[in-house]
Formats: sequence, C-alpha cells, structure tokens
Amino acid sequence: INTIHSNATWTLTNGLYGMPLDCLYREHWAWTDPASITGTLYPRKHMPRFWAKWLRDIADSQRDNGSVPVLVPDYKWSDWHDPAWGGNYPQLVWYLYQHFDDERLLAEHYDGIRRQVDYLTGVSKEGVITDGFWGDHMLPGTEPGKEEFVSSETARGLVWTGYYYRGALAVSQAAQKLGKSDDATQYAALANSIRDAYNDTWLDANTGVYDQGSQTSQAFPLSLGIVPDRHRQTVIDALVHNIRDVHDGHHHTGNTGTTCLMDCLVGLGYGEDLWTIATKRDYPSWGYMIENGATTIWESWCNKSNAGSADSMIMWATIERFFINDLAGIGGVDYYSPVEHSAGLQHLTIAPFVPDALTFARASVRTVHGLVESHWRRTEDGLSLDVTIPANCTATIRMPKLNSCNVTVTESDTTLWQDHAAAISPEGITAATETETHITLEVGSGRYCFTLTRHP
Repeated sequence: INTIHSNATWTLTNGLYGMPLDCLYREHWAWTDPASITGTLYPRKHMPRFWAKWLRDIADSQRDNGSVPVLVPDYKWSDWHDPAWGGNYPQLVWYLYQHFDDERLLAEHYDGIRRQVDYLTGVSKEGVITDGFWGDHMLPGTEPGKEEFVSSETARGLVWTGYYYRGALAVSQAAQKLGKSDDATQYAALANSIRDAYNDTWLDANTGVYDQGSQTSQAFPLSLGIVPDRHRQTVIDALVHNIRDVHDGHHHTGNTGTTCLMDCLVGLGYGEDLWTIATKRDYPSWGYMIENGATTIWESWCNKSNAGSADSMIMWATIERFFINDLAGIGGVDYYSPVEHSAGLQHLTIAPFVPDALTFARASVRTVHGLVESHWRRTEDGLSLDVTIPANCTATIRMPKLNSCNVTVTESDTTLWQDHAAAISPEGITAATETETHITLEVGSGRYCFTLTRHP
C-alpha cells in the first residue's frame, strides 16, 4: 500500500505543472479525461490556486456552442468532443466549491457550466446522449497487452448520459447556492428526466443489470445515486458477483468505472472487496505494476499495450481515494455522488474502514481550515484512533466495533461509552450513539485519543 502511494506521489510530481498533464513525452498537455481529473483530486493535495487557474483555462477554451474540448488549454488540433471529457466541467466546479468553500468559483463559472449542460441538452435524444468519442477508457484486457482503448462491454451512451445527468444536477446545486431559484428548479427537473431516461434505457428491472452488466455499468449509476430503491440491492449484487466470480476479485473497469468503485464500494458495505482489488499482485492491478518494476503509475495495466503504454500517468492515482477516505477514514467529497457536503469540509467525517488484514493506517489532509489527521491501530482487545480536527470545525467520528456486540470507548482517561450507553461527555464531545456496527461520536475541534475495547 505504501509503495502504491509512493508511486502515485511520484506520478503527481511528474504531472502537475499548472494543469494536470498527460504523458509527458508523448502528450504534453491536459486532457479533460475523467480519471486524470479524479486521479489528481483524490490524493487530496491542497491546491486551490492550481484548480482555480485550470478552471479559467477551461472557461477560456469553451466553444461558442457551449461544448468543452477534450484538451484544455485548447490547442485546436482536433475537433473531438466527448460528453464525458467535457462533461466534467460542471461537476468539477461543484466538487472544488465543496472542498474550498469559495463561492467565487460558482459565480465565475456558473454561466459556463450552464452552457455546457445546455449544449448536451441540444444534442441529446429523449434524455440520452448518443454521440461522442470515448466511453469507459483503457479497460484491462483478458491478458497483458490486450487492453481496450474504449471498453466494448459498457455502452458508451451509458457513460455519456451519466455525465449529462451529473452536470445538470451540479448546475442545479450551484444555482441554489447562488440564489438562482428558478434555474435550480429547472435543472433539477432536467436531471430527474435524464435519470428516468437512463434507467428506462439501460436497467433490466428483473435482474438488476444495467446494459451488459459490466462493473462500470453497475458501479456508475450506484455512484451517481440514480438506482431506484427497489432495485438497489440487485444492482449491488450483480456488481459484487462480477468482481468476485467473473474477475476473481479484480477490478475490470476503465477510467470512469475505476473511480466509481473507489466512490461506492466501501459505503455499500463491500470494503473487503475493494481491499482485495487494491492488494492484488497479478494482472490487472497496481500491485502488478510494482511487481514489474514500476516506480510511478502506468497508463495501461501492463505497460506494453498498443492501447497506451506511458510510464507515468495520473489516471490510476484514483486508488488514493481508498487510502485516504476509507483506510485512514478522512471523509471527503465523492466525485459522482449527489450528496452535498459541508462546504470547505467544515464538518468532517472520520470513519476508518479496518480491513481484516491491516493492523494500522495513518494519513493527514490539509483543508482550508487546517490539517486533519487520522491514525488508527489495532490493539490486543480493540482499536485506538487518534484524530485532529482543525479549529472552527466539527466532526462525526465513527469507530468500528470490529464484530463485537459490547464495547467500551474512552478518550484519554475518560469513559465515553459503556454497557450500550453514553457515559461522561467531556468538553468537545457533544453526543454518542451506537449501531450494530459502530460507535458514533460528535466532536468539536481539537486532538482526541480514542480507545475502543471489545468485551465478551
């Protein structure tokens, strides 16, 4: 895990020069590729000026018809348009606003993101996007060297229409923040109509399978939050079956689907499956790259593919989302989810996922309010969790009970939870509750040293 993290760090160091650069020797420019964007965002580096600058590049490159090109800055060597690539603009603006709590980003780019969505509306057919270039890009092959540049197992329109939906919803959310209530209502209604068209077109209600049932086809609508409640579990079951049984615990996703797995698996209760994916050492996996000498993250899963074989590319740094948000438990903003977070992460969630095979995890993230830290480690009879919450922030702390029914939780020398009930609540800790799987604490800013002890 640490080596994968180191490789991601080197890859970012190679690729961040005023924009999220692609392969440096072959394509010294910035694609609006979904995975290049999320691969840069998910290491959670505090780079507000970097992103404000690149957003201005996107705005400057936007075409008169509202579409956003696949390269930004736009070198105008190609007229390629892709609803997934350019379609990132609205949700990227919304994502960055939530991270940095800078409403100027919404105000500056509102007209641009609205025009991007309006462009897609103009080329859509009954709520579905049918024209573009890529779909789920760089799918692993049946063996090394057999990668697919564009996935043949996920309908491209399913990918494009998903970005259209998320863009419309992002415009609605931005409009609401900016006090444009009529626009907020209009684009929310548009998003709902796209959602319905998406499900009508690709969801088999009898089986819970979207399109052909690929991992991306299942994970993307789950990440977007558009799966009808009555079909949710069958859609999840089909995804997990594909991971476990069809692909022997490996991911089999391209640039969109890989990010979606990072976004949704732990929250759905399948963190061990994501842990298995992250720690595989055979093809295709991050571990396979390391076993074959990688010190950065490759473009393809074998580095000798006709589909692309750059030695350093930020697409697959998306794995960092799992490390920081889930293993360390420092919750951030999901890229695709419609759930709104506290702007600037002023209210945090610290909820570490503790895999059976892991004994400790530690990470820190810098936010606009200061440094957030999380460090947990297994003990003989439970778990310790040290956290730092910045000034003027609050947090929800969720400590896993590690399959135990009865637990005690202390902070330093003070007992907070015992015999299924809250005990003393010292200053800074405002509430404590219990579920079947977690003890949840509400806290203010400060440094905390929690210990959870299991009892027979």
